[in-house]
Amino acid sequence: MPRQRLQLPQVLWALTLTVAVWMTLQAFDAARRFSDRPFDFDEAVHALPAYQIALDLRALDIGALWAHSLEQDRLAAYPFLHSWLLAPALVFTGADPAAARLANTAFVWLSLGLVAWTTRPLASAGAKGVAPPLAALCLALSLPIWTYANTVLLEGAGLVVTLAWLGAYLRARPGAWLGWPWLTGLLAAAAFFTKYSFGIFVLGGMLLSEALTMLVERRPMTNRWLALFGPPAMLIGLWLILPDKLDRLAGYSVSQHASLAFWSWENWLYAPINALRFYAPGPLTAGLMAATLALAPMRWREAGPRQAAAAVLAGLAALTWVPQKDARFLYTVAPLLIPPAAALAAHALQVLGSRRTLRWWIAAATLVELGLGLTRLTRYAETLQTVYNTSPDTRGLYQFVLEGSLAAGRRPRLLNAWYQVNALAASWAYYERFGGTPADDAYQLATQSQIDVADETSRAALLADLRAAGIGVLYTIDGSPAGTVTGWAVVEPALAAGDLTSLAPPVAQSPPYTLYVWPREVQERLLAGEISSAGEPVTFVVRLNAYQVQ
Repeated sequence: MPRQRLQLPQVLWALTLTVAVWMTLQAFDAARRFSDRPFDFDEAVHALPAYQIALDLRALDIGALWAHSLEQDRLAAYPFLHSWLLAPALVFTGADPAAARLANTAFVWLSLGLVAWTTRPLASAGAKGVAPPLAALCLALSLPIWTYANTVLLEGAGLVVTLAWLGAYLRARPGAWLGWPWLTGLLAAAAFFTKYSFGIFVLGGMLLSEALTMLVERRPMTNRWLALFGPPAMLIGLWLILPDKLDRLAGYSVSQHASLAFWSWENWLYAPINALRFYAPGPLTAGLMAATLALAPMRWREAGPRQAAAAVLAGLAALTWVPQKDARFLYTVAPLLIPPAAALAAHALQVLGSRRTLRWWIAAATLVELGLGLTRLTRYAETLQTVYNTSPDTRGLYQFVLEGSLAAGRRPRLLNAWYQVNALAASWAYYERFGGTPADDAYQLATQSQIDVADETSRAALLADLRAAGIGVLYTIDGSPAGTVTGWAVVEPALAAGDLTSLAPPVAQSPPYTLYVWPREVQERLLAGEISSAGEPVTFVVRLNAYQVQ
């Protein structure tokens, strides 16, 4: 019997699975290698509510789960869906930072299946076998997809929900299952409840697409709009009428600090250029992703390309409007270019692949692209360390805080903390070591204060707040970028007045701790494949001083 040749879809799926397994093994190795890197603010603020939900699930306390889901946004104005998705892993491991980080890698596996599912409706009839695994392989070869997935951030879950939404939306066509538009609307609401900005991307894309659809159809589509926008309008409306929700959303919307001037070419080009620069595994994929946008005006009457392009354009527009720029903010937007790009490539292969000479050129270009993508993925651990904003010494710093305060039954207050050294990460360090329930402590087991002007009014307000909150130990941080000078200017008069007293050694003053951070440019150049090494970080030394509040 003649041996059956492997078909191209099978080869693509095999490559995708091989890359995914390899990168997952790298993720486990990174969890071991970076186990001495505790959370910074961003990771702690997402891990603590997920840990609380895990405790509720472990206790089978549905009432507490519901209450804690509703109230977790008071911590940093983020809704609850990520916590629901992450919590099952923490049910078994407890407050384990490595487990929390690794659990997010599971979202990549879900995204690989969803990006293939999303691509299928966009592919032409003869390309439906090739386009889905090609899209999955392109996503698997994207370095940022794996890098940010090994953090306790919202992007991994956000991509799962966004791809599920787009896949359902592409299927919500006349003559299809009547449930698709309603499911699309529910998934749009789910994007909002993962992170407010994800919901804005999705709802903005759907609104743009449906407005263009009305121009094409030249008739009102009331039932369709009711199905698509009714569920998110109802669910989001019910959320925002709850006490303080609208205020917290407003506060979140203005909390970002500008990285670039709004009226500048750098700002307007940042999102579209870097969506390709970071998330495409090589120039061929980047060209195909760019081509899908370039061809969008010519294909706007076609439902699938119009819907996919609208989703991307809405996300890019929102990211341009947001003043703070970061490669991870593109995580749920840039991959939406992959399904139409894979469909375009599969169609081109179908048309041109019958010509022997072109077939060889296509095969050679594909192998080069695969090699470039795999080369970038070998820099995974090197890139990941630039994402973690803590050093091995940061863990020792938090242990010093615990020994002098919480381990002795006294609540700590960090003066002039910042994102690398902060109260939420200190609280996580306590739960990691001793256990406990964050909600019972109102997520305020450890606290922090910022003093920008060290006048008598500020000192009096700080001391009054310390006593009212039951704070036992105040920590100043020599070398804090958030204000060492003002910290001392507050403490010295308080010592002289007897409002504070120094603790006894060895918990009175810490040893020096070396902290470090990589410039954003280094991380971005690694993600873009422009350099192969992160080099040495920028280092600085801090020391903590502990004072008992009288």
